[in-house]
This record gives sequence, structure tokens and C-alpha cells, in this order.
Amino acid sequence: MSMGVTKRRIQRLGGSSLIVTIPKTWAKKMGLGVGDQVVVVDEGDHLKILPPETRYSEKAVSTSIRLVSFAREIPLDKLLDCAYINGFNRLSIQIPVSHINDTDKIVRQVSSYPKASSFSFKHDNQLIVEFGALTETPSRALKNYNSKAQEILEMLHDYISSGKGVNPEEAATRLDEELRKLENLIDMVERGSIKESLVIPSQAELRPPSVAMVRASTRVLRLLAKDLLGYSRTGKKKALEIISLLKNLYSEAIGGMASNSGRRMANALEVSHKLHAIASSMLESRNNLEARLGAYLNTFINLVEMAITGSVCMSLRER
Repeated sequence: MSMGVTKRRIQRLGGSSLIVTIPKTWAKKMGLGVGDQVVVVDEGDHLKILPPETRYSEKAVSTSIRLVSFAREIPLDKLLDCAYINGFNRLSIQIPVSHINDTDKIVRQVSSYPKASSFSFKHDNQLIVEFGALTETPSRALKNYNSKAQEILEMLHDYISSGKGVNPEEAATRLDEELRKLENLIDMVERGSIKESLVIPSQAELRPPSVAMVRASTRVLRLLAKDLLGYSRTGKKKALEIISLLKNLYSEAIGGMASNSGRRMANALEVSHKLHAIASSMLESRNNLEARLGAYLNTFINLVEMAITGSVCMSLRER
């Protein structure tokens, strides 16, 4: 039997109430005593007992890393991204004495990290990075993401449909800047979904794996936008058709996830079938740009479909 599994006998309290005791070692570890409240979550075929949300959250609010060799080989902004996206409010970076000469460089990197709200340096070679608390729910953040994505796709549509007077390089640069902002928005959504799932997973508004698929699709969207601009010089009509379908797909898929609407997610899957047909025909093209665009499009659709499937499956499981 696992060290984390114990059997408890159900006892009667009063006339009709049933009680089960909790392990004393667990109560001590969580700082619980007589009179304290715990959260009991009905998971269908079993119950889950959690300490009060505030105490549980405090244990998940901070993390730390020591800049040993493996961490030094990974760009610091990637380590900061990991801490931010995984829901931590605070990251403690311990700088070994052997690497003390790198302190100024590390401080400069942290000070330029856009998601850090503040940082401080302690006397024991410890750098504390604060990310700050979330200001909105994951669902609200996902709706903002959806609005921004629609704005960017409309911008791409306008660039292609207007044709004359638009500098392709300037358009590509502007779109890339806006898509980077979109990536920051989905980071906030993923951060919120993970923080919620740490407290009461069954009551989280969004599922972290599904949000991760949306995050990946955002990266692919950057590649799609760039190639659609290039492809529109010879295939303007098809490029505009693809963009219109992408807008519809994202609107229904992301909007459906944010509002937990099965109807909207089903609508998105219908649109994805149309896009798959277009992508398949493009993959057979001898034109390298068209074939590559078809590959990006297929990847994008698959990621969105996986996000939808994950959301739907979790909803069915709960019901």
C-alpha cells in the first residue's frame, strides 16, 4: 500500500450524521487544528479533501531555482516564463558564489522581463522576482484574447484585400508585433487556468491542457499570417477565403471554450472540416509556398481541434 493511502472507518455522529477522521500527520503538515475548516470536493466516485483555499494557495504561490549548470544553459527568460505560466507569484533565484560575477547580467535580464512587476536583490545572493496577482478570471482573459485575435485577422484581411499601397514587409512586421501581444495574452490565460486547477480542479473554468493547445496555435498563427501575405500575391481570393474561415473558427472555438458552449465548439468543428479540405489540396501543390501554407494550416487546425476536444471531454467527464 502507498504511504499516501490509508483506510478509515466511517463512524456515526448523533442520529444520522456520518464522519471520517483525517490523518493527524496530514493535518499537522497543513497546519490544521480543531475548529478549522477544510474544502470537501465531490469528484463523483470519490471525495477530495483540501485545506482552506488561502493556505493551499500560499503553498503554491512561490518557487525557487538555483542557477547551477543546467539552469545556466537555459535562457533566463524561458525560466521566468515557466514560473509565470505555471501560476507562481514569486520566483527566488539563488546565484551560487561560483557565478557571482554574472549577477549584473542576471539583474539586467530580470529587469527587462515584461511580465515581472518588481524584483529585489537579497544579501545572500538571492534575487526575488514578483509577478503579481491576476486581475481577471481565465475566462475573461480568454475572451480578451479572442477579441484581439479577431482584430489581427481582420487587419490581415484588410492588408490583403486593399492590395495597392500596402508595403508587404511593413505589414508583416506590424502583424508580427500584434501577434506577439496575442502570445502575452494567452500566457495570462494559461497562468490563470493553472492557478485555478491547483485549488479545486473540478471547478476550474478552463482546462490547462486545452489552453496549452491554444497557446501553441498562436505560435503557428504567426507563421500562417506571414505566408498568407506572401501567398496573396498570386492567390488573393483563396487567401481571403482562408482568413474568413480562420476568423470563424477562432471565434467559435475560443468563444465556446470561454463560455463553455458546446454549440459554439461544435460550430467550430464544422468550420475546421472546410479548412482541412483546403489545406489538403494545398499540400498537393508543386508550389513550395502553397504547400508550406497548407502544412501550417493543417497544424493550426489540429491544435484548435485538440483544444476543443479537451474542453468537451472534461465537461462530459464532470457530468
